Amino acid sequence: GKYTLQTKSFNIEDFSLKLIDDTLLKGNINIPNIFKSKLEVNLSLNNLTRENTHKLWPIIIPKDDRIKRWVLKHIKSFNIDNSNILMKFNDNHLTDIAAKFDFRDATILYDRYFPTIYDASGVAYFDKESMKIDVEKANVLNSKIKNSKIIIADFKQKNTPLQIKGQIIGRAEDLLKHVSYQSDFAKNIGNYINGYSNSYIDLFIPIKAKIELSNIYLQIYSTIKNINNNYVSKNSNLKVKLSKKINDDTFISSINLTESDINFKPLSIFKKKNINSYLSFNLQSNSNLLEFTDLKFILNKDKFLTGSFIFNLKQKNLQDIKLTHPDFALSYSSDHAELSQKLTLKGKKLDLNKLQSILKSNNNRKYQNNDIEIILDKLILANNIELNDVDVNLNCSQSLCINSFIEMKKGDKEIVNIDFKPYPIKKITKITGKISDIS
Repeated sequence: GKYTLQTKSFNIEDFSLKLIDDTLLKGNINIPNIFKSKLEVNLSLNNLTRENTHKLWPIIIPKDDRIKRWVLKHIKSFNIDNSNILMKFNDNHLTDIAAKFDFRDATILYDRYFPTIYDASGVAYFDKESMKIDVEKANVLNSKIKNSKIIIADFKQKNTPLQIKGQIIGRAEDLLKHVSYQSDFAKNIGNYINGYSNSYIDLFIPIKAKIELSNIYLQIYSTIKNINNNYVSKNSNLKVKLSKKINDDTFISSINLTESDINFKPLSIFKKKNINSYLSFNLQSNSNLLEFTDLKFILNKDKFLTGSFIFNLKQKNLQDIKLTHPDFALSYSSDHAELSQKLTLKGKKLDLNKLQSILKSNNNRKYQNNDIEIILDKLILANNIELNDVDVNLNCSQSLCINSFIEMKKGDKEIVNIDFKPYPIKKITKITGKISDIS
């Protein structure tokens, strides 16, 4: 190095130290005036690993430094092949820092609500107030991350957000697993939504001790191909938008189905490719339950289906259904604790061949309280027999049925006429009537 008498400056131009586990430290130190407490330190580090970061982190940086704490908590492993760190000090206080790290083999776990990012490589930039990580490539679940950024804009801001922006290419179900990564929903969603996707994600997570799902902002744009389920053909293409606002647990979803071939028999939805169609709904995940609300299926600018329902992932059945269809309006609810169910079904036509797959339950539960009202112009039975003028009213609690009857016709001929007469004292119901020619 050298000392300049006129300016009273002292400069160590070059030094190198071999530290723990072959970590190589190089740098220079510039003191503009030895009589003033200003100091600039320029360092480079090679062969640095996550395990040595806490040992080699400059001691002069305050121990509560948020950069250090964030790195050590959320980045679980990495290797740094090359780095540059410029630090400026005044009166023994760090006034500025600019750091650049070329990293590889990094594992980033930013919160338990989201899956781990692994095998990440790229460049990380830090200054005294912010952090930016340019991720050149990485993996998450069974998908690849490309050209992505992880940003903390202001370490000093209270509950400052961590922003993740980037492109994810891989399995479509991986994106929806972000809805609630630790839930049964994430474990089972691949049975219903799958295929190959190309997606762009924008995510904000507040940096604080305890994070709730409602604290997180999420927006995803995705194109999906090669879906494998019973309702959408493999040559179909979907365009999906999924978003969630801060302080809200609801995921707002919209799917462009125009380039899809759909055959959804339970609700008589059949559509060929290149016919304008859209599906939108709001989704909330609550343990084993998926709550779908504000459901709309638009076909050629007309509302073909609207409603809401709850899907039980554990029992794999639908419950609390409200659907309005061109052929019928359906309302169904059940209370397992009270062993009760209520069904209201009215409309022009219903095909039981299709609807039975919706109402089927895997738990074979027997309900003691049943409130059923069905008024249909036409009912198609499982054996394809058509009945008309169907009028069913059942209000039964255990063995008592009050104001209950069943009436049906085949053509102009009445073939079902059943009456229920209750005897409350004996707690029984006498059933009388006729059934003929149902085949």
